[in-house]
Amino acid sequence: MNTYRKLIKIRLQNPEIARGNIEKVVDFEDPMCTGLLINHDDSRVLVIHNGGKEAKELTIDAIEKPELRGWVTADKAESPSTETPKLSNTKLSIPARTSVVLKEKK
Repeated sequence: MNTYRKLIKIRLQNPEIARGNIEKVVDFEDPMCTGLLINHDDSRVLVIHNGGKEAKELTIDAIEKPELRGWVTADKAESPSTETPKLSNTKLSIPARTSVVLKEKK
């Protein structure tokens, strides 16, 4: 239930997710990681999911000047991570079983 509450909060804070159109599916060349680039009223967010059991280091090049807007880690993960995502320029460190929202800054 807590995971759903966190997801709803992120969705409310980022209206692009609910109201926007999927512009592109982003391939990170990893079968456990995927991204959706969503556009709404000239505002774009990139929603990334790491469904794997290990943390990943991803290069973000689908949007310019990404800003971390929120994240959630699955409560029922086999070994829930206490790590948090970290964004440094275009490098994203994303824990296992975690979803993040990045917003393009203009």
